[in-house]
Amino acid sequence: MNLNKNQKRVLLAGVVLILAMFLVPPWTKTAHEGMGSRHYEVRTFAGYSFLLNPPYHDRYEEGVTVDDKLLLTQLAFLAAIVTGAMIYLKDSEQKAFR
Repeated sequence: MNLNKNQKRVLLAGVVLILAMFLVPPWTKTAHEGMGSRHYEVRTFAGYSFLLNPPYHDRYEEGVTVDDKLLLTQLAFLAAIVTGAMIYLKDSEQKAFR
């Protein structure tokens, strides 16, 4: 598969964005609430933070974890956009010379 210059740029940008998504992922805070026998788990979005420096959580929260569902959704959208752009740019250099 030979890629033209524009496709290579799009692919490189996609790879850089994927690395950024893994280095600064979305986080979720988890807390357990309730009284007596009625306990339930509450998950809230905690923002984006560097992978080795997760967001702060206080003593009432169970902890923070990477929001894997949101991360996979972001990756799927990025993959679709990069794939679409590469298909669109398939003949971009040939069109420029006509």
